[in-house]
Amino acid sequence: MEENQPKTGKFSLNYGLILGAIGVIFGIMLYSMDAHYSQDPSNTVISILIMVGVIIWGIINFRKANEGFLTLSEALKLGAGIALVAGIITVIYT
Repeated sequence: MEENQPKTGKFSLNYGLILGAIGVIFGIMLYSMDAHYSQDPSNTVISILIMVGVIIWGIINFRKANEGFLTLSEALKLGAGIALVAGIITVIYT
């Protein structure tokens, strides 16, 4: 079973790229609506919901690829990896 286990790095990169692209699109959308400097809490809530949704989506798909098995350390590693890749993309965009 250990040989067929999927790697968290592949999932972190794929879903991090997805989250980064969605974040950049959201930023461009806010900029086009001239709302990128607004202190509206709805922008923050939407951004957090997008981030949590993509991270959970990545963790669920990792668990499906691992035949339904997932440890807490794998989930934490996967979530941190997704957030790291998305953060790097967002910093490069900014």
